[in-house]
Amino acid sequence: AGLQTERLTYENGLLKINYTGGDICHKVFNRSTAIFFYCDPNPNLQPVFLKETEDCTYMFEWHTPFACPPAKSVECSYKDSDGNSYDLSPLIQQKKNWEAISKTSSSQKYYINVCRSLVPHLGADFCRPDAAACLMNGSKYISLGEVAEGLRWENGIFVLKYINGEKCEDHIRNRSAVIHFKCDEKKDNSNPELVTAHMDCEYNFIWYTAAACPLKSNMHNNCTVSNPRTGHLFDLNPLKRQAGYSLFDFVNQRILQLSVCDEPKTSCGGDTGVCITGSHQPSINAGQLSKALTYEDGVLKLVYKDGESCPA
Repeated sequence: AGLQTERLTYENGLLKINYTGGDICHKVFNRSTAIFFYCDPNPNLQPVFLKETEDCTYMFEWHTPFACPPAKSVECSYKDSDGNSYDLSPLIQQKKNWEAISKTSSSQKYYINVCRSLVPHLGADFCRPDAAACLMNGSKYISLGEVAEGLRWENGIFVLKYINGEKCEDHIRNRSAVIHFKCDEKKDNSNPELVTAHMDCEYNFIWYTAAACPLKSNMHNNCTVSNPRTGHLFDLNPLKRQAGYSLFDFVNQRILQLSVCDEPKTSCGGDTGVCITGSHQPSINAGQLSKALTYEDGVLKLVYKDGESCPA
C-alpha cells in the first residue's frame, strides 16, 4: 500500500507522511497510505485507521507527543530576601491546560499554563504554539502572550507576565496577560480567575492557590527530603556505593571521584565529596560531602561546597 519514505511534510499546521507507489488498484490507481500526525501528550496512543478513498489511499491519524512543538519555559521558583522559598512548579501542566473562570461571557474560554507554553491539546489545539495564555472566542483562537521572564514579587504577591500576544484592536500594541498568585493554604486545586480584560488588550488574572505559599522547611540532612506539597519522601541513600563513583572527563583527561550519601572515599581524603584527579596535576578538592538534600522547582539537589580555590 505504498513504498517506504522518510519524507515528512508540514502544511497548514499539519504533519503528514505519504507512502506512494503501491500495488495497482482498480486497474487505474496505485495504492498509497497517508498518515496525519497530531500533537498529543499521551505517549501510548497508536495510529487509527480513518478510511479508504476512491483512489485507493488508506488514511490514518496518529496522535503522539513527537508531533508537539518544543515548549518555552521559565524558572518557576523564587527565594525572597528573608530566605523563604516558593515553588509554583506544581501548577505547570504537561497534559492539559488550566481554564480560567470568567464571569463576563460564557462563550469565551481562557486557557493558561504556568511558566511554560500551553499544551496543544483539549481545546487549545488551534492556539499559537508559543502561546502560554490563549482566548477562545467562538471559532477564533487569540494568543494572549508567551513566556518571557520568570516570577516577580510585587506588593506581597507573585506576578507572572506573558507578552507578545496577537495584535490588539488598535493594531499597535500586542496582547499580554498578567497572572497574580495569592497564597491561600486551603486552595490546593483552584483555577485562575479573570479580573479584567482592559480594552481587549491586557488581561489580568488572580489565582488563589496553596502553591504560592512559602515552602515549609523539609531538609533532613540525611539524604532525604519531602515534597512540601504532597508529603512524598525522596530518599537517595540507595545511591550509596562503597567505592563511590568515578566519572571520566575525556576532554580534559581527568577523573572525577564522587561520593553520594556515604562516608567520603576519594583520593583527596578528609571530608572531600568530589575529588578531581589526572592530567598529571595534583588532586583537587572540588567540594565537601553534603547530605543536605533539597527539593526545588521539581528537582532534587545536593550541593558540595567549600572546595579548593579556583585559579585566578
